[in-house]
Amino acid sequence: MAAPLKRLRLRAYCCTNISASRCTAPPSSEARWRPNCIRGFSSTTASRFPPPSAKGGGAPIVGENVAPERAPPGFWSMGEESEDLGPDEDFEGDDLTATGHAELDAHRELREFSRIIAWEMPLLSKLAKPFHPPTKAQPLRFRYTTHLHETHPSGSKVVLEFCPTDLPDLTPDQVTKLIKLVGARYNPDTQIIKMACERHGDDSRANKAELLRTLDTLLAEARDPSETFADVPFDFRHAEKRRRRKGEWVQFPEEWKMTEERRRELREGRERRLLEDKEKVEKGRLIDGGEIVQKELEKMTLGQPVMVGAGTANSGADRRRPPRLG
Repeated sequence: MAAPLKRLRLRAYCCTNISASRCTAPPSSEARWRPNCIRGFSSTTASRFPPPSAKGGGAPIVGENVAPERAPPGFWSMGEESEDLGPDEDFEGDDLTATGHAELDAHRELREFSRIIAWEMPLLSKLAKPFHPPTKAQPLRFRYTTHLHETHPSGSKVVLEFCPTDLPDLTPDQVTKLIKLVGARYNPDTQIIKMACERHGDDSRANKAELLRTLDTLLAEARDPSETFADVPFDFRHAEKRRRRKGEWVQFPEEWKMTEERRRELREGRERRLLEDKEKVEKGRLIDGGEIVQKELEKMTLGQPVMVGAGTANSGADRRRPPRLG
């Protein structure tokens, strides 16, 4: 990768200094015209660093050995000990491909995480705290999503889960009203209300505060005695759709399940059919299909194969040509 980069830098300084070289006199054998570094990004090299002849106000004298002023180091040559890069190296085709460099980057990232696991992870044990299960005074559960070493749109998303019966100072009628207010956010199978917020971009604290304000509003409406929604029925159609997506709605019919009574009925019906077939055989009313097929096969007469000689058969040419008429 070094040789193509050097060629790129040399090509850049040639393009930026061509205007300055046209305005100056041709150098003699004693004066050496050394290339300037790459110009800055604010203005051109010719306007910022004019040739020496332009300072005196007159035209350059042909044959005058005047060396141009050197430009300060450009952006790409900062920190270079020597500005003489020398000849370009021959590219031998021995560099890795883009896929190879991607594999090296993945390997470096793996080694970085290995060093973190070996040297920094053990230090986290000093910050460990014992786990205490939530009490009845802590009915709210907040869930955060963190993607290590990368940025993800769901990184600021906050999810709030709680059971409405665990909330303090709520009567059964108020719990019923709260369930009707949240609508599809209530899961009747788990009896959990689930709400999420990602409205405030990358600020997870603002999303959590938004959820708390929404919960306070819902509780205030649930405690409002002016309207109890007693005449509004529960609507759990969203739960039925969720069960259908997961395949939980498919249930084996109760009528199809095998019971002892059903086994006894099948056994009695099988024995009754066997007795009926036996009576038909004794009276000659039962037709045996296998016997009829055997009789028909005995009546059939199969012809014997006839051998045909090779000379008697028509040749391929005779079969292909139609017969001549006349």
